[in-house]
Amino acid sequence: SFSRPVHYRRRALNIGRKPGNIAEWVQRFGGGYDYMVVLDADSVVSGQTMARLAADMERHPHVGLIQTVPTVMGAATLFARWQQFASRLFGPTSAAGMIWWAGSEGMFWGHNAIVRVSAFAESCGLPELPGRAPFGGHILSHDMLEAALLRRRGWDVHMVTADDSFEEFPPSMPDLFTRDRRWCQGNIQHVPLLVKIKGLHPVSRFQLMVGASAYCTSPLWLALMLVVLGGALAGVWPPAAILPSGGLLALTAVLLFGPKILAILWAMADPARRIGFGGAARMTRGVLVDIILSILMAPVAMLTQTINLFSILMGRKASWNGQTRDRDGMAMTSAIWLFKWHLLLGAGLTAMAVKAGSLGWMSPVVAGLFAAPVLAALTARKDLGRKAEEHGLFQVADPWWRTQSYRPLRFRWPTTDGRRVGPLAANDE
Repeated sequence: SFSRPVHYRRRALNIGRKPGNIAEWVQRFGGGYDYMVVLDADSVVSGQTMARLAADMERHPHVGLIQTVPTVMGAATLFARWQQFASRLFGPTSAAGMIWWAGSEGMFWGHNAIVRVSAFAESCGLPELPGRAPFGGHILSHDMLEAALLRRRGWDVHMVTADDSFEEFPPSMPDLFTRDRRWCQGNIQHVPLLVKIKGLHPVSRFQLMVGASAYCTSPLWLALMLVVLGGALAGVWPPAAILPSGGLLALTAVLLFGPKILAILWAMADPARRIGFGGAARMTRGVLVDIILSILMAPVAMLTQTINLFSILMGRKASWNGQTRDRDGMAMTSAIWLFKWHLLLGAGLTAMAVKAGSLGWMSPVVAGLFAAPVLAALTARKDLGRKAEEHGLFQVADPWWRTQSYRPLRFRWPTTDGRRVGPLAANDE
């Protein structure tokens, strides 16, 4: 056995939050190290994977960053167990497509990744945006921008899958929405940078734009429903005309459930993977409950993101305080007050749908809005999480530190020829 010193430091000037913390370390100590592995307080990467990442960086000197795709672990509440199950079952399929598509223009999520210190130091100095928050000040979603800046300097950014890279998930719906509000503000800050920063790779620009525009889909969905129902009430078109076509419904179903079906087929065909989820029957039951909960949560997230987006556009900045990592339930009265706008919207949409004769296809939306307080309060409970575990609902395989053995690593590199794409023209404006 051997030991190495462990150092803990407290910055004299605690500015810039996490990116400021990393920048201060790089400036003071980065010259003494070739690589750094970035972790969050709720993330875990095994020593075996860290060693493999360092070896891959040595073999590929043109790579500036390797991002592992973490899965969820340590779930206690019913909400976290649900997300842990979905992450373990559906996540690898989505990750494989994302890795194939991104290639050497991968993404950085700020943790569970190895970074070449010299590349980071020469590429990733972040400016403080002019003006006040939410549009000015320190950049909140720094990691996506740092990946784009590395690629701009010619460094490859890759993503890989590993069986022992984990992170925790917010324990309840309100905690998830609090984090999502900060991400919304951070992604909006990227929009002016797309114009100001020259030389970004087209794929990096696309990724930053998608991250910002993703928060526009929720208000667009809400606006579409209001326009359709309002038009039916005003007699602009008959109620039957507002029903979606069969082709549109089929396309929507493929986009929503296609990746899940592929993940289920893979798990069914792989005995070890199937056993890890408790067998075919338990896995299927978990998928059915996941679909029901996802349908109920979708309109809740729609209105929450819409409120968050417009409040940020009106100048109300998001907070970046310590995350709530442990919760055991929430009072129903608090849940009702927190989701009061969801209940009001549900009542309004119900009244409009009844008058328009369209309550049938609007029922999943209004059901989710009315169920928001109950869904948030119940899924935040640990006792329901334990009961789900006892009955095999949302079962997942134990992580390596509970089995005391490592599962074989499965790294997937998008390319194998090791060629480096030439550096783009840089402009430091």
